[in-house]
Amino acid sequence: RACWEKALREDRLNLFAHAFVALDRGDFPSFCSLIKTDVTQVLMDIAEVLAEAGLYGEIRALIEGVARYKPLNAVAQYVLADIAGTAVSAAPVGIAFPSRQYEEVILQRAVASNPNDAEAQYLLGCLRYGKGRYEEGIATFEKCLALGEDYRVYRNLAAAYYSHRHDKKTALAYMKKAAASAPKNEKQITFEV
Repeated sequence: RACWEKALREDRLNLFAHAFVALDRGDFPSFCSLIKTDVTQVLMDIAEVLAEAGLYGEIRALIEGVARYKPLNAVAQYVLADIAGTAVSAAPVGIAFPSRQYEEVILQRAVASNPNDAEAQYLLGCLRYGKGRYEEGIATFEKCLALGEDYRVYRNLAAAYYSHRHDKKTALAYMKKAAASAPKNEKQITFEV
């Protein structure tokens, strides 16, 4: 306790220290109110450091505590399920941008334990593609597509085929499928077509 109190005296915006205060006091609303950016991204930053220290109980308590007050995206749900040794129980919510090595390990385990988990495949494809591992990302998106139609996967494959494989014909076919299968309220696809 003295360690994080000292850290907060030196830097009142230290979210790692605030996370430990929230865990100690159970005051997750105050912790959430300090986060002015994406809550899940902050949690994943903290979780990655805590995982390196082997503090999985703290990761679980922090994610569960915050989840009572803020909706968390799919990546946080996969981290929580991995720590608990379970599968993701609810449909993932929100937009997720996995980018950390810790998240890749979690998503790889999710896919290994359930190869039919299209959301884990999709997120793993996003992570790989986002890291510049384009062919791995494309292959992962294609595995995901084999599990079922998803406009996001079609859209990402369209971008990949256009930008990295320089195959405009296939890119256009994927983009048309993305547009045809996208929800009516999805505006981004309209602009990209």
